[in-house]
Amino acid sequence: MTKLEYRLIACPYCLDEVERLVFQVIDLNEDEDLLERLLQKKVNAYNCLNCGHEFVLAQSLTVIAPKLHLIVRYDCDFVQKMYSRTLLKLPLSPAAADFRKRQEELAVRENEAIENGEIQTPTDVALSRLKQALPPALTDEDYRTLSETAHAGMAEFNATATSKSLIQEYPGYIYRAVTEYNDLIEKLQIFRQNLDDRALELIKYVSKLSSAKNDGEQAIKRLYFVQADAKHLVFLVYRTGGWDYYDLPAETYDNTSLYKDFFTVDNESEFVLIDEVAAAKWWKAILQASEIADKEHND
Repeated sequence: MTKLEYRLIACPYCLDEVERLVFQVIDLNEDEDLLERLLQKKVNAYNCLNCGHEFVLAQSLTVIAPKLHLIVRYDCDFVQKMYSRTLLKLPLSPAAADFRKRQEELAVRENEAIENGEIQTPTDVALSRLKQALPPALTDEDYRTLSETAHAGMAEFNATATSKSLIQEYPGYIYRAVTEYNDLIEKLQIFRQNLDDRALELIKYVSKLSSAKNDGEQAIKRLYFVQADAKHLVFLVYRTGGWDYYDLPAETYDNTSLYKDFFTVDNESEFVLIDEVAAAKWWKAILQASEIADKEHND
């Protein structure tokens, strides 16, 4: 069931504190309208009444989607433990400092545009933010390091009372852990379109490898799945300089799904982390199998 509680929240910009109602668990069977709010990053998002900044609270959030037979869990405390273990203390990292600086600059530009009458409707605001979207708070290398540490800690994640309780209450579901709020949104986008997140993670990983080889300084740093139709897979990608859209033919998904026997996880009856690190392991196994098959054919 959906759970909320009042918490004293400090604005990360001016440190002004105020008591706010915070979502801890969202059951989409009870509150289906919250799905769109989640996808738009409006859940646990606040406007500071003191300084005017908008921010998404660093708060653990579990989403239960019975129609999708899916549970996605973002555990902020677990992620912070992983930061500590890898010495990736986000508030102190250069990437985070740059992220906050650009966040403040974006807010100033947006307020000026509103005052000048350049931004008038919610659509205008959304388009403005897309054009000036912020870079990821973590560097690509830091993100992979965090992910590797999180993979090593999944037994600990599944041993928590929250994980055990969810698995017991919702047997046979698909259980996913994520390390970022954006990853939670992406998982919901994937499963609501009846797609396999394992295949999409492999597509994303191979796309990054190809881009790193061919695109030089404009290589893809991060990808997030957006949508799929009969002809295209659409992703939001970050390259040096900003965000853009990235399309692949729809048959890419079908072709990748042929390798589903390689999409192994440690235990499907528990929460698992399906991300770039998992995809890298599957890609290595696929290449090894291909080399063996080629050698046997040539012999």
